[in-house]
Amino acid sequence: MKQILMVCGALLLVALLLPLLSGKSRAVPGIPELQPRVQVGQAPQASTAPEEKEAPVSGSDGLTMIRVQTAGGVVTLRLSELLAGVVAGEMPAAFPPEALKAQAVAARTYILHEMSAGEKHPGADVCDDPACCAIYRPLSQTAEGWGERADEYVQKVESAVLETDGQIVVYDGEPILAVFHAVSSGKTERSADVWGTDLPYLQSVESPGEERSANFRSSVTMTVAECRAAILSVWPDAVLEGAPAKWFAEIVRTRSGAIKTLSVGGVPVTGGQARAAFGLRSAHFDVSADGDAVTFDVIGYGHGVGMSQTGAAAMAEGGADYKQILARYYPGTEIAHG
Repeated sequence: MKQILMVCGALLLVALLLPLLSGKSRAVPGIPELQPRVQVGQAPQASTAPEEKEAPVSGSDGLTMIRVQTAGGVVTLRLSELLAGVVAGEMPAAFPPEALKAQAVAARTYILHEMSAGEKHPGADVCDDPACCAIYRPLSQTAEGWGERADEYVQKVESAVLETDGQIVVYDGEPILAVFHAVSSGKTERSADVWGTDLPYLQSVESPGEERSANFRSSVTMTVAECRAAILSVWPDAVLEGAPAKWFAEIVRTRSGAIKTLSVGGVPVTGGQARAAFGLRSAHFDVSADGDAVTFDVIGYGHGVGMSQTGAAAMAEGGADYKQILARYYPGTEIAHG
């Protein structure tokens, strides 16, 4: 009898241990099952509890911390969080997903290029000044202006960042100066024509679909007195005699038609300087004078170098993916992981 009891006990023990040894588990009444630990690359199960929305933490962008100089001081953000804010601030969230992905890669590349360029911002890696680095404000703040489409747009922006995680544009293995602008004239500009530095991946390329933008054409009209005052405030040595239309002479244009250089009242200036002096949207303009009015008719919006955001949207709607978009606007480059 004792031997029979020992055998029965051994069989019962094996029955209890076998599921554990085989990697399977069995629910025990009254005790909740342990949830499996999330593995790398596996998305966690969605929680039903309300939580604060933030940029995705997964991927290399979520593990990279960036110091950002803001008006209120230096803040440290995950790169994924910074990129979500930059993409939302720089490109309309209504644009196609592939255009948003191209913007995410360009923004990530620009940030890493600026970080590798040296200590431009003491105590910080980049800043939130669009004239220097890129527009940034928290995605949640931008989403406040999106109304009933806020959830949709937030998801689009975060997906653009997450689905391009860690990807940058490189030339000879180094992150490029991935500049971008809102609207070109139908052709982008060479960096040499705008800034004097010729970069092989910032050349003039065709950019169809620009005329679709409401910002493709614009104009600025001022009185002759206002125009004179604007000129003398920047170029006090300018000689402003005769008809106002003759104040602008010796115009040299780029391949796209933008003004590269001109003479304003006898003072040689660049198209970019003239754009800033008269508050124009681009350096692609014509000047006319009629009576007491001086009018600047402008094409495009921005400096015109690198990726056109409107052109990127047009390419995406035509079926191009973000890699094809980036290849067009940054010729000779490759996509790599930073």
